[in-house]
Amino acid sequence: MEGLSGLLCAAVAWKFGFGWPALAALVLTWFLIALTFIDVDHQLLPDNLTLPLLWLGLLVSLWGPQPGLPPCRWTCARASSGAMAGYVSLWSVYHLFRLLTGKEGMGYGDFKLFAALGAWLGWQMLLPIILVAAAVGAVVGIALLSLRGQSRATPIAFGPFLAAAGWLMLMFVRSWSRATSAGSRHARERARLPRRPYRGIACGKSTAAKFFGALGVPILDSDQVAREVVEPGQPPLERLVERFGPSILTPDGHLDRPALREIVFSDPGRGRIWRR
Repeated sequence: MEGLSGLLCAAVAWKFGFGWPALAALVLTWFLIALTFIDVDHQLLPDNLTLPLLWLGLLVSLWGPQPGLPPCRWTCARASSGAMAGYVSLWSVYHLFRLLTGKEGMGYGDFKLFAALGAWLGWQMLLPIILVAAAVGAVVGIALLSLRGQSRATPIAFGPFLAAAGWLMLMFVRSWSRATSAGSRHARERARLPRRPYRGIACGKSTAAKFFGALGVPILDSDQVAREVVEPGQPPLERLVERFGPSILTPDGHLDRPALREIVFSDPGRGRIWRR
């Protein structure tokens, strides 16, 4: 247990770095380790661990962001709904199984642990957790029963599989789902934008220039220079008028950019300017 605790804590520190999310993730990891081995040894998930873990998850949602999540005003609602959905879902499965078979398929500690995971990770992670836990539990259970030659009625602790699945969701699926959802959102936003014929347009140049400028890096804005050289009285503007005619000027003598753009893109041959 000491070796496993060290490895899991090192993995948490590597992923979350130094700060509040790392501390919260470490607390969750310590609880899950203790609950896993208690359930393996005694087939019991004690209330003096599952209930504090549940309340800590709700407290974390009030005090700060959940591990791996940015601050969000919906964090508390996500944790509360996760706790309720976690408990009610396994409670319903338990009573349905007992109604159909007359046997108890799991203990009340499993409900509380699942509710605690819902409070820590949010209701969105409940389905992946239960699917992973059930799949791995079925494989491991069949393997153990086959190797030991025991009957199918032999009880197998389900808490370790819930704990392991919850920790995996904390470490891996959380950040992946957030990144993919953000990528999908950006893709949808890009799809709504009009298609542009040239690369380098609306790719964040101005935003990057602002960041560099704030750091004291000298910035040469070619767009600004291009506007300055076509001000009234500048030689480049006179060359453009010679090439395309006075229709590209506004009444006050400035460059009419929409008019020039219409000429350039409607007639490629006329829009091509050769260097002399």
